[in-house]
Amino acid sequence: MTPAAVLFVLASAFLHAGWNVLGKRRIGARSADVDPGFFSPLVAGALLLSPLAILYAPYLPRIPASVWLLVGLAGFFQALYFGGLAAAYRHGDLSIAYPTVRALPVLLVTGVTFVRGHAAQLGPPALLGIVLVAGASFLLPVNDLRTITPRTYLNRMTAFAVLAAIGTTGYSVVDDLALRTLRRPQYLGEQLAVVEIALLYLMLQAWSAVIWLACMPRRTKRRRGLRRSVSNGGPITFLTPIFIGLLIHGTYGLVLLAMAHATDVSYVVAFRQAGLPIGVLLGILVLRERVGVIRLCATIALTGGLVLVSIG
Repeated sequence: MTPAAVLFVLASAFLHAGWNVLGKRRIGARSADVDPGFFSPLVAGALLLSPLAILYAPYLPRIPASVWLLVGLAGFFQALYFGGLAAAYRHGDLSIAYPTVRALPVLLVTGVTFVRGHAAQLGPPALLGIVLVAGASFLLPVNDLRTITPRTYLNRMTAFAVLAAIGTTGYSVVDDLALRTLRRPQYLGEQLAVVEIALLYLMLQAWSAVIWLACMPRRTKRRRGLRRSVSNGGPITFLTPIFIGLLIHGTYGLVLLAMAHATDVSYVVAFRQAGLPIGVLLGILVLRERVGVIRLCATIALTGGLVLVSIG
């Protein structure tokens, strides 16, 4: 990787951890009843990306119907991810939920690989990484080995983290398929650069996720609470979701820049795992979460395992 690629991907890892901490802090606050999830930040982010629709309007008719369907499917999985993530943060610590949501997709994809009979494609580093990820995921919720009970794992936080992980796995697979299609010469491959195609797709996916989230039921009292907070909260009510939305999509933009400067995309994926210890550290410093030695060691092992899977 070039120094520029390393800089971009490390910046994206820090921003990813940052918006998760801000989201968790907002959800955990009492005032978060006005917007119990990431809907407002996603709307703000989609609005910020909307000028791309004007810039690339001549190319929209070249997008095939199959990709439009994939955009809708990706938006559904994105809504599943952000909905599950918000609920996981509402019921558990960031130092548990954040690494769990990042790690579970690796185990899910590995399970699919084994079921499809492609286990031979996994090299020794990847297999070692999977073992580390599985073991570390088991220890993440534990602060004391003597207090392990079924409720340590069978709880709402874990259930919603699994839901968010399914969403991550789903939109990652769909995004890859959609972008591969758009990069074909008969569609956008000969008219736009790879990064431009990705940004255009990002804007379409952002609005798809917003539409899906808007269709999901929300409690009436929370809608009333939102109106009260908008009238009483002042500028901070509006600026906070805008800032989080900017970070969410800015993170992906930096990943695109890193991929444009990297000779091997797998190293970009590996370096992105730096966000895991950063997120846990910010959870300790910003959210004042109590993290024991076991959870810290599990986070380090989980980070190393994800890196091995990425390059193996």
